[in-house]
Amino acid sequence: MIVQLFEGIGSGTSIMIFVTIMLIILSSWSIQRPKNMPPGPIAWPFIGNIPSFFGKSSLKVLTDFSKVYGDVYTLKLGNRYVVVVNSIESIRETLVKQPVEFAGRPRLYSAELMTDNYKDIVFSDYSPIWKLHRKLASAAIRNYASGSHLEKLVDGIKPKLDAALSEKGNSAFDPKLIIGYGVYNILASMCFGIEYDFDDPDFKKLMNMLENITDVFGEGLMADYIPGLRHIPTPGLRNVQNLFSEYLAMIRKEFKRHQDNFNPDEIKDLTDFVLAAQQEAVEEGNDNIADLSDDYLVQTLSDIFGAGSDTTTTTLLWSIATLVDHPDVQAKVQAEIDEVIGRTRSTNLNDRGSLPYTQATIYEIMRYGIVAPVAVPHRTISECTFGSYRIPQDTWVLINLYAVHNDERHWEDPHEFRPERFLSDEKCQVERPDSFLPFSAGRRVCLGESLAKSEIFLIFTWLFQTFMFVKPTDMENVKTAEPQADSGLIHIPKPYKVLVEKRF
Repeated sequence: MIVQLFEGIGSGTSIMIFVTIMLIILSSWSIQRPKNMPPGPIAWPFIGNIPSFFGKSSLKVLTDFSKVYGDVYTLKLGNRYVVVVNSIESIRETLVKQPVEFAGRPRLYSAELMTDNYKDIVFSDYSPIWKLHRKLASAAIRNYASGSHLEKLVDGIKPKLDAALSEKGNSAFDPKLIIGYGVYNILASMCFGIEYDFDDPDFKKLMNMLENITDVFGEGLMADYIPGLRHIPTPGLRNVQNLFSEYLAMIRKEFKRHQDNFNPDEIKDLTDFVLAAQQEAVEEGNDNIADLSDDYLVQTLSDIFGAGSDTTTTTLLWSIATLVDHPDVQAKVQAEIDEVIGRTRSTNLNDRGSLPYTQATIYEIMRYGIVAPVAVPHRTISECTFGSYRIPQDTWVLINLYAVHNDERHWEDPHEFRPERFLSDEKCQVERPDSFLPFSAGRRVCLGESLAKSEIFLIFTWLFQTFMFVKPTDMENVKTAEPQADSGLIHIPKPYKVLVEKRF
């Protein structure tokens, strides 16, 4: 049939027609969604639905698609099928009821570069090695980043934060650098036993590196979706490679310093803790000693330090922004703290149950200004079913937590800031609705959830116990708590300025 079709046509023309037909066939094949997958928008050949995101807010695009195609729909990004989950009900059916099946991670080129070929916890696949390092990291956080240990670290940074904020006087300023300084120093002390001076160029360099890394993972690399692009050495790709290399070199430097001075009888921080675990495995001749190599431990520390500093800093920046927009809420928080804690005693973690309105305000900030509105992508490690849908093995899965936190079926007027949503009818007890998931759910729930919540509570209560934040006069009619328009899948507040007044 094909021979007859091309009879009488010149060889050059025949080749052109043949190539054209093959391209049409490949194009048609490339946009065909596998049978019984969730519905979704029609994809472009080869590049899928990537053009839908050009020049637009990724969160808005993902959420708008859910209004057309339902709580669960399918996109195609490059040559990858991606299922997007947008409601608490669908999260229960996927991450909660099928936790292992949805516990995989996609192979992303950006993650591969950052994690020394997936030796970390956040981006590595679900496996015995992953379980080992998650257990080790959880134990390290539990022993050296919780309770009185964490309270002591936070108390240690308060005098410098106090001085930095107090010296602002009547000058409007962006709180980002000061808040970042406090959070990064807490994490640096916790992980590496070091503390930066406020004007230390290494601190500013580190903060800038982590901001750039956040931008990379927020926007993603085109090579994450079109694998062939990783072989094209563009200036942008080289810059990302250099950025990751420089950041990991800093973590390795601190790790090596601890190795050179390690004393198993003096465990001072998280790095010492993981080195002690490594030494114990060597002494006991454990079979999994290769899984506790230096490279794996460096990645574990990188996860705790990087993810912890970013989440906490951004949440606190949302806190100040929302409370200057809502001075009545700020006044209620301060009145509760004054009544329960006073103005001189430091808050401790045992005070959380005695400060219901303050805790409800923090939860509402996490809902309203959710830092990670789309969780780190999942991957199905086996074929799964979801109602009448079939989700093939190796399908990428995005959890749209922004849509969950703004679902009108569960939140009345979700775009309004109302701490009372998290209070019982008697206003004396905090209630946590099922559709509140700032740290996701399932086997891949955020490793640092308990650390982040505790650290945010301690810093938040001290900030508003000690200071009042207000808008500059020329910004009184402008909303402060607005996300950056180009923040990708990371929910970062746009830069803003405030005035600060010492309360005592």
